Amino acid sequence: MKKFIICIFLVGLAVSACDTKKQPKPEPAVPTLIPLNLAEITGTWKLQTAALLSPVNISNIYDENNALLYNNPSAREGFCSKNSLLTINNDNTCTEEFVTATYNFPNATTQDCPAVIFTGSFVLNTAERTITMSFNNSSNNKTYFIKSVENGIMIAESESIQGGVPSKRSITYQKQ
Repeated sequence: MKKFIICIFLVGLAVSACDTKKQPKPEPAVPTLIPLNLAEITGTWKLQTAALLSPVNISNIYDENNALLYNNPSAREGFCSKNSLLTINNDNTCTEEFVTATYNFPNATTQDCPAVIFTGSFVLNTAERTITMSFNNSSNNKTYFIKSVENGIMIAESESIQGGVPSKRSITYQKQ
C-alpha cells in the first residue's frame, strides 16, 4: 500500500510539474520617442524619394512607368515635387522650392511643372517629433512626423486627403 501511495504521489508530482499553463504574454514595450531637436532639421534638404504607404503601397511615387500614377491627373501633378528643396531655418521660417520640369509618360501625356518658391513658417513639436509648415500657398501646407535624422538623411511621414481618400506617405530627404 505504501508503494501505491508513493506511486500516486510521484504521478501527481509529475503531472503538476508538466502542467503547461499558459503564462500571460507581457505587453510589448511602447517605444519612447526621443525628442527632436531643431538643430537636427535646420538646413536645406533635397527630396530624394517618396512612397505611398496607404491606401495602396507604391514604393516610388515618382515612377514614370507606373500606370497607376501616369493615368491619374493628381498623381501626375505630384511629379512637380520630385526635385524640391526644403529649407528649414532657425528663426522658424521655411521655404520650399520647385524647379521647372517636364515629365513625359508612356501613355503620351506630359506634366509641365513651373518653377515655384513657397515661403512660410513652421511650428516644431519636439516631444511628438512633428513639424507643421504653413506656406504662403495653403495647398502646400504640411505636417511631417520626423521618423529619423541620421547621417544627413531625414525620413518623415505625412498624411493627407487625396480625392477624398486619406493617404499616408513616407518622404526621404538628403541634407545639402
